Amino acid sequence: MARPRVYARFGLPGHNGLDIAYAYGWIVRSVADGVVERLSWDPGGYGYWSQVRHAGFFTRYAHGVRGTAMVEPGEQIQAGQPLFQGDSTGFSTGDHLHFEIRTSDRSLTFGDRWYLSDGGHYVLDPTLFLPAPFGEGREIGAADVTDDILRLERALAVAQAIVKDKTARFNNGGHFFRKLLQALPEVRGQPISEPLEDGTRPSWETVYDRIFNKGEVVK
Repeated sequence: MARPRVYARFGLPGHNGLDIAYAYGWIVRSVADGVVERLSWDPGGYGYWSQVRHAGFFTRYAHGVRGTAMVEPGEQIQAGQPLFQGDSTGFSTGDHLHFEIRTSDRSLTFGDRWYLSDGGHYVLDPTLFLPAPFGEGREIGAADVTDDILRLERALAVAQAIVKDKTARFNNGGHFFRKLLQALPEVRGQPISEPLEDGTRPSWETVYDRIFNKGEVVK
């Protein structure tokens, strides 16, 4: 959710949650009553992480010290109960908690501060629900959400996910061609090395324009 343009440099769509700095070994606690669903190891992403199911939503806590779990999968826990010790495991450059709020059945949207993940979860902006002065202190849920609104939200989310995927592919391809033209100015005006699916070999500048400026899928 945070700084999607920064994460786009690494080929990633954005950041799924909120990063909170802490000292190594800090005790990470559940934000609400719930049931522990997962304690997992993801060396290339979350590191040591946990997922807790709550009433209508679930939370994720990542980058902990491997093997320091203070709960077990299936355990009923209370708000504030310790989960594990904090670390910088997985895809991380410093000790911090990666915190997410997600829901599977409805978006519970507040403006545009959510998105549909690849796994079909609605990822919410955590700062909406943190107490002041760290956030807006809202309750998770919306009493005025009707079935019609939920259906419209789901249809909109699917459409936005499709557009987002296509935009990411366009921008990533356009970025590649821009860097290529900057690094190798001698290729300007020259046809591409391999023909496209339609058999043509347009110039590198033409391919760049079609991908980056016109938003075409060029293969």
